[in-house]
Amino acid sequence: TLPLRLQSDRLFMMARLQVLMAEPTSAAYAKALAETRAVFASEPVADLLAIDALMLEKDVQRFDDCIRRVTERLGGPDAYLTLCRGLVRLRAGTPEEARPFIEKAIQDEPDFALAAFAKLRLLARQKAWAEACEWLTQMVDRFNLRPDAVRASSDEALAALAATPEFERWVSSQPAAPPR
Repeated sequence: TLPLRLQSDRLFMMARLQVLMAEPTSAAYAKALAETRAVFASEPVADLLAIDALMLEKDVQRFDDCIRRVTERLGGPDAYLTLCRGLVRLRAGTPEEARPFIEKAIQDEPDFALAAFAKLRLLARQKAWAEACEWLTQMVDRFNLRPDAVRASSDEALAALAATPEFERWVSSQPAAPPR
């Protein structure tokens, strides 16, 4: 048990959670998370810190519960939290469940580059090559995306996309990039 003065020290409790996140399934992490939630019940501190660990666990239900609590405390959803709900489903291997969340994040924040790239990865994982290339056209317009960025990606699905005839046709249809 922690000394009383540390139990209410937000900085200490956050640091403790971050250290224990290395083992997000451990009993020590679960205990620290519960204690932080209890001490800061009206704040989203613990749940905000738990988002990354829960995403790694790929436990969609626990992740959604965490996002729901954060959303309630913040007074409503935002594009980042909506995107996170899609990303955890993508990591869990259910891209069809991820898509509505990713598209909602883009709808709410059209210039949200992270969400746009998530949609591209989603389409590539689904092997929806033609749709991915259509989306790439929008990304070029919005984010000045270059084909080399897709080719250079370490993401396996994007590498697969870059190796398709559809991608090569898309690249050849793009205007030449201006010299730098």
